[in-house]
Amino acid sequence: MGRTGFFIVDFLVTERKLVIELDGSVHINQVRYDQARDALLRHLGYTVIRFTNAEVYFHIDEVIRKINADLL
Repeated sequence: MGRTGFFIVDFLVTERKLVIELDGSVHINQVRYDQARDALLRHLGYTVIRFTNAEVYFHIDEVIRKINADLL
């Protein structure tokens, strides 16, 4: 990973350096890219949490609990 570049994230809590990603089916084919991107973001001091669309649709309470836990 020789360059930083720019990333668009789904949600960002700047004050807490928390990145929240919602992964749809496109992420099935880009696992290595996502892992490298997450590693770079973590290197820059960000916490990255990922949820599948199914988790958001069917388990929103658990998603909210996890986000809240990471914000504490």
